[in-house]
Amino acid sequence: MILVVDYFDHTRRLISKTLQENGFQVIEAATASDALEKGKRFKPELVITELSLPDQDGFWLLKEIRQSFGKKSRIIVCSALADQQSVIKAGQFGIDDFVVKPFDEERLIASIKRVGG
Repeated sequence: MILVVDYFDHTRRLISKTLQENGFQVIEAATASDALEKGKRFKPELVITELSLPDQDGFWLLKEIRQSFGKKSRIIVCSALADQQSVIKAGQFGIDDFVVKPFDEERLIASIKRVGG
């Protein structure tokens, strides 16, 4: 199961649709707090998250995912916030990949397969 976290409904649904069309089970969250709640309930193998979220900093969410779900959970950041500093900072939280928005569907699927989603 993959948890897709993005505040923008259209993007979240587009990612979810792409994943479902490729055979993945998906749950969605629009906020960091919703993501943590659903993550604890559904225990996803992979989290795909935006860094810009309305209720918390995306880096806060990365830290919480690592603390709550452990190193076993895979994380892909899919964000337009892709400056060098953000990518490096996200990497410090042990993310598995960084996909820049606007994303290419094939690139996203390849990333998921590579990290074992």
